[in-house]
Amino acid sequence: MYNERDIKFDRDGDMELEDGDFKLATPKETVTQDTFNRVMTNNPDWYRYPDIAANLEDVFGKDNTFDTGQEAINKVETALTKDGRFNSGDLNIDAVPTGKDKLEIFIFINTGEQEELVMKYPIRLR
Repeated sequence: MYNERDIKFDRDGDMELEDGDFKLATPKETVTQDTFNRVMTNNPDWYRYPDIAANLEDVFGKDNTFDTGQEAINKVETALTKDGRFNSGDLNIDAVPTGKDKLEIFIFINTGEQEELVMKYPIRLR
């Protein structure tokens, strides 16, 4: 399930080329790209897939409380699992307050490899 390959994109969303051809992402890079795209976008940014974004802009302006962190966790889990891209049982998501108005979202994905894939996303609340 997590051994798919896709065209490789940089953090700006531009396709990467190598010797004039599209560069392919490794399975790990594909998982990372898919996670980044879902976590860091809001609906309907992906017009062909209008419901896959986490919509973390919904927590902007809220106080940095346990409930706000839990809301962010729920939004990320829904974005990652809604269409079956990731299995909920393969995910462990946590929100850690790192400042008065900052959260870090940690996503641990069991991809079947020896070590979990760990990703971190900073979120500003204000």
